[in-house]
Amino acid sequence: MDQPSNPNYPTYFYTRADEGMGASFTYDVPRTIDIGKSLTLRYALSVHDGKPSMDDLNRKGSDFAAMKVDEHEPRIRGLSECHWIKLDFT
Repeated sequence: MDQPSNPNYPTYFYTRADEGMGASFTYDVPRTIDIGKSLTLRYALSVHDGKPSMDDLNRKGSDFAAMKVDEHEPRIRGLSECHWIKLDFT
């Protein structure tokens, strides 16, 4: 899931034949991050046992989108892991 506060929201996601997957912040255009600035990207991954309902997926997506940017220990009902990624360029 992509957090609406991310630059380039909604971002492209990809999957590969070797089971790799992820968000692609630079999929459509190159990005520049100035020295001394930071970039914080927020994504969540929801793993399901079986096929989830569209209502469940929509609820989790809405819950994640509504999270405050400054929450350090985010949790969403039904998600076991949710991490913030912050890159500092100094």
